[in-house]
Amino acid sequence: MPITNFLMQDQREFHLPASDFPYVEHFREVLTGYNVDKFEKLKPKLIQGVDDMLAYDIPELLENFKNPYK
Repeated sequence: MPITNFLMQDQREFHLPASDFPYVEHFREVLTGYNVDKFEKLKPKLIQGVDDMLAYDIPELLENFKNPYK
């Protein structure tokens, strides 16, 4: 499967904007030095933990700081 298919699949699955992904040709060149089959698989539970942190924990933490624009 071409690298563009993997990137598009991840973009759809994780609801990511296209701008979060690298330029495909450059990325393809960089990956030639790696064996992608040996990459560790994504862990959905870990992804969900990071997503929750960004959605809830970080905003809660930021509430502790004064907003200079108010």
